[in-house]
Amino acid sequence: MRLGRAAVRHPRLQLPTEAMKPATLKALKASIAHWERLDNNGPSKEEPIGCDSCALCKRFANVSPLRCTTKAGERCPVFAKTGSPGCKDSPYGNALYLTLPFGNTLTPGVTFDEWRAAARRELAFLRSLLPKP
Repeated sequence: MRLGRAAVRHPRLQLPTEAMKPATLKALKASIAHWERLDNNGPSKEEPIGCDSCALCKRFANVSPLRCTTKAGERCPVFAKTGSPGCKDSPYGNALYLTLPFGNTLTPGVTFDEWRAAARRELAFLRSLLPKP
């Protein structure tokens, strides 16, 4: 006899029920600005890739790195969209993969154009998280 599994609602399927909080919108816009600068100049010591330079991570991951959720239960917009913590399942991973550890230098053999294409996918993804007017 085969036992059925209880129905579990996947976080990706849960739509936000309230408007984005002003502090989260500010962090999202700061993250978009960060990726716009990366798109123009590439990663550097002054503008690296990673949680330490991400306004959304500063708002959400510092409280609970594995849950990307504030103490009040608000989720990072990236986590709310993908259902995965740490920007997993977002375009961020591809851009990070093309850089060396510490996110400030391209991996040897990777062209700036290859990296820029990955950065632009992350930028488009972040822009898609902005509230619709």
